[in-house]
Amino acid sequence: MARWDKMAQKRRVPVIAGVDAHGGRQLGWIPSILCSYVKQFSTLRTHVLTAKQLTGDEKYDRRLILNALRNGRSYLLNYTAGHAEFFGFMAKYKDKRWHMGDEVNWFKGINLIGKIPRGACAKIIKDGKVIYKTGDSKIDIPAAEPGVYRMEVFRRRGKCLIPWIYTNHIYLR
Repeated sequence: MARWDKMAQKRRVPVIAGVDAHGGRQLGWIPSILCSYVKQFSTLRTHVLTAKQLTGDEKYDRRLILNALRNGRSYLLNYTAGHAEFFGFMAKYKDKRWHMGDEVNWFKGINLIGKIPRGACAKIIKDGKVIYKTGDSKIDIPAAEPGVYRMEVFRRRGKCLIPWIYTNHIYLR
């Protein structure tokens, strides 16, 4: 994460989630599947935020999705921590909004707006450093200076915090 944040300070660096599955393991002469493909591929996913509604037209939709991925308009979700409803992260100034992956010249008055699921806790990271932590479901803080901003969300399980959601950066240069 630190390397990603550092690279993002110089250029746009979108990330996507992926699972590297190679099947079962051989324990002596007994074959063993330690974790099924179905289980593995249902853990970590990339949620894509397209600029327009998908239409069902394969060529058109493919262009929308690839453009969104290329521009970092997505976030990563660990499904083992649960589904994420009521989630969002953006920068806002009056009626203007910038989403994950967007790049804009910073100016005074831009706020970072977040919405996280109830019971979760979030960190806002700027240039690789945590600048804000909260357990509130709504976040509205000033982007006090230029930088690359992203959010990490964790779900509580007993005393543990389980990594849940990682956004791509919003670039305020």
